[in-house]
Amino acid sequence: MPADSRLASVSVLAGSAMEADAMATGLFALGTEAGPDCAEALKLHALFLVRERSGFREIMTGNFAAFVLR
Repeated sequence: MPADSRLASVSVLAGSAMEADAMATGLFALGTEAGPDCAEALKLHALFLVRERSGFREIMTGNFAAFVLR
């Protein structure tokens, strides 16, 4: 069954793709509130995309913003 959440996506920067995938899956399961809190506590570089009425809201933890080109 699909996740019933406003959380659309979680991306994590890690030393390996396997580690990043595992962490992103766990953070996604925690949701929009606990996920970012957990990422901060673990000092992870993560991006959470949350669905809002006006589009998507970004929540970045760690130093993820330094890796984003705008």
